Amino acid sequence: MIEHIFSLICSNASIDDQTSSFSALNILEQLTVFADIEKPVKVPIPHEVLSDWTRSDLSIPEKGKMRVIFCDPHNVCKIQAEMELDFSQAFYHRTRFGSNGVLLNGPGIYKFIIELKQESTQEWVKVATIPWLVTYLPPQKNDP
Repeated sequence: MIEHIFSLICSNASIDDQTSSFSALNILEQLTVFADIEKPVKVPIPHEVLSDWTRSDLSIPEKGKMRVIFCDPHNVCKIQAEMELDFSQAFYHRTRFGSNGVLLNGPGIYKFIIELKQESTQEWVKVATIPWLVTYLPPQKNDP
């Protein structure tokens, strides 16, 4: 069976090809946006969703899928990515989903939801929810 170890949001991640070790830089837990609250705003903030997976039995090859869902404070959700998980050769598997920005609909708690579907089932199961606190501040006005 495929098992989720952890997921996080960071500004950048790297995975070493030789050792499969990874590094996550600047973990993103909150965001302050200088914008009017009334309007949706696209924020050009590069980020990655990094997840670590394993399988429970080394002698049994496993396959499945994972997906990342982004939800706003009003619980309007959109699938951001879907990726294959292949444990036919490895014990660990890491997934990275990168984006150059997010569309925000006001302040509040946004969520990145990580779901897993084992190859042997048709059901998606939530394995992680990562809250992301977004606050809005009015744009600063420059004096003439």
